[in-house]
Amino acid sequence: MNNSSLRFAVLTSTNFPLKEYIFAKLLSANLLPDVIFAKENGINQTDQGLLKNRFESLIRKSNNGNTSNMFSEVNIATFGDPEVQKILVEKDIKFAVNLGLGEKLKSKDLLELDMGVISCHPGRLPDYRGSMCPEWALLQGMPIYNSIFKMNHEYDEGPVLLEKEVVLNYPISYEDFRTKIFTEGVELLTEAISSLISSKLSTANFRDQGVGTTFRPMNSDTFNTIKERFFTIDTSSEESLE
Repeated sequence: MNNSSLRFAVLTSTNFPLKEYIFAKLLSANLLPDVIFAKENGINQTDQGLLKNRFESLIRKSNNGNTSNMFSEVNIATFGDPEVQKILVEKDIKFAVNLGLGEKLKSKDLLELDMGVISCHPGRLPDYRGSMCPEWALLQGMPIYNSIFKMNHEYDEGPVLLEKEVVLNYPISYEDFRTKIFTEGVELLTEAISSLISSKLSTANFRDQGVGTTFRPMNSDTFNTIKERFFTIDTSSEESLE
């Protein structure tokens, strides 16, 4: 449990391979969730492969730790499970944090938390919603950002709390490109959690997005265009995760 009266939950999957890395960052910042809801096998095999393609070295290093042993997960089939609502009330949870789930949020109980469910999106909102936003920004000559936003029933459309540019030097391997965006996103997410708990930030700091642009996964020809210009190694052209 964290030391503040403002309690938070984590939403993740039993098979999210980067949990260990994020939990270690939360621990180092003394941010201990009051409950972790883990959806059983919430990440499908295809997306597991994409995560490995993007973060293989980080996953391997993360799995050498034992941080997850310090946390107790509540395994659930869906976030609409009655057990979720029961625990949210019992523990007086004020907000939740999404770790690794790319699905729309449908649980009314989670959506109606005082501060909602916050998540990190690898793109500047609302200009880059959807899939492969860092790659689309790169193609269009625009800066790459991480955005912390409050989830709603649509993809990447909730109000924004924080954003920060990711500075990259090219050429770079695709794995290093995606890993730096991810690790800096975790840092920004940690900052957001800490700021909400300490009341440096509140619901008043969320700003509505307004009209934005949603991107689909790049086709192989388009991806090869940026691969040849910016990346140092061959990578898969079939992407679907954020």
